[in-house]
Amino acid sequence: MAVPEDVLLALQSMDGYEQMLAMDKIAREHGVSVEQLGAELQSFIQGGVSTQSQMNSPQHKMDVFANEPTQKPAPATPRYIDDPSKLRMRYDPSVEGGERQLDVTQAILCPTCSAPLGIPSTRPIKVMCPNCATESLFEN
Repeated sequence: MAVPEDVLLALQSMDGYEQMLAMDKIAREHGVSVEQLGAELQSFIQGGVSTQSQMNSPQHKMDVFANEPTQKPAPATPRYIDDPSKLRMRYDPSVEGGERQLDVTQAILCPTCSAPLGIPSTRPIKVMCPNCATESLFEN
């Protein structure tokens, strides 16, 4: 396994959005893809061992030993959050910020750091993430 069992055990205790954010962070820390981490978590939950063919693949070896993290291109479509009502998205305490927050109808994940971002439904929209200061343009 590329991820220690105690980390998988902690992931198993999480659910929903919390687990998704933790999996993204852990995958980057351990140099595996989120899909590989999900497969390891499923095999851990079922009590099995991950397949050796997946661990011995050239792509896996390249990711583990790369000196620089691989850069993912920005997704063409945003990753939406199903239930944004659970999130507290209060970025700007000014009067103008409060008025803009009234227009928030959707929530997406920042393509860089996976922070939740509240946005209106108008497109195209340019969004600056308050967490990592990455600017993204969403057209759909």
